[in-house]
Amino acid sequence: MRKRTGSSPVTPIINIIGDDFIKEITYNNSRSVGNIGESVALCEFTKRRIPVFIPFGQNTPVDLLIYVNDKFLKIQVKTTQKIQDGHMQFELCRTNGFTFEKYPYTDKDTDYFFLYCIENDSSYLIDIDEVKNIQTVTLRLNKPKNNQTKGIRLAENYILHKQLDNILK
Repeated sequence: MRKRTGSSPVTPIINIIGDDFIKEITYNNSRSVGNIGESVALCEFTKRRIPVFIPFGQNTPVDLLIYVNDKFLKIQVKTTQKIQDGHMQFELCRTNGFTFEKYPYTDKDTDYFFLYCIENDSSYLIDIDEVKNIQTVTLRLNKPKNNQTKGIRLAENYILHKQLDNILK
């Protein structure tokens, strides 16, 4: 067993347990992937000393509530596992467990989406007003070679700490 000191970095569990074991446990279904994202969101807000409230059960319209500037903000967490062709895609809809119909979130359901990519271990925050009635959002890691800007969402514009700085002002 390793002895931790205050100045030593925390060793990621993936190095302690081994790649094959972790992949088998954490990537076997969408709920496991979602749990990873929610855990990261909880950690990111908490380490910034933002109070976080967790609704009980799976049938709530929000994943987390955060308390900033004397008000509660509803957070919906979405997680993707991979980067494909220089971009990340996040499903921004909820699915009815019986009919499998997909419904977009509205500003009544959520204020912000916390987006987490497992592959690059990066967190983003996007306001519901930017993605209302959209079922999938794509964040690009690099600018397009043709310099197109219309309809392009660059990941760097939604990095968590930048977005939180704007909210906390």
